[in-house]
Amino acid sequence: MAKHEIDVMQVSLSVCVTKSIEKIRNSKPILKLLKHENRGTYKGLWSFYGPNCFIFYDYKWLSRAIVAHEIYHAATDICEMNGLHVREASGQETGALVCELITTLVYADLKRWGIKVKP
Repeated sequence: MAKHEIDVMQVSLSVCVTKSIEKIRNSKPILKLLKHENRGTYKGLWSFYGPNCFIFYDYKWLSRAIVAHEIYHAATDICEMNGLHVREASGQETGALVCELITTLVYADLKRWGIKVKP
């Protein structure tokens, strides 16, 4: 598993790429506490437990669409944890900037790890 932790707006965000999201999630006690929808097979997963947030990606499903999907969830929830409502007009620019920051960091990690993202 490739993993990197970054701080975004007072939230500790871990970006993880693994062969099995469910296997890694079930192997660590704190990860079992994460809030998320239980949907069976995961292509990507955004979860949080207090100030600890995680984006998981599955190697075999890693695509630009999946990367963007999970980053959107992360940015929206991180903003809302900080009292910024990105779904309202006044918070949209902040949400976009947080998406941009997280996207830049995630793609830098993927490049550093030598992981290719499908179009």
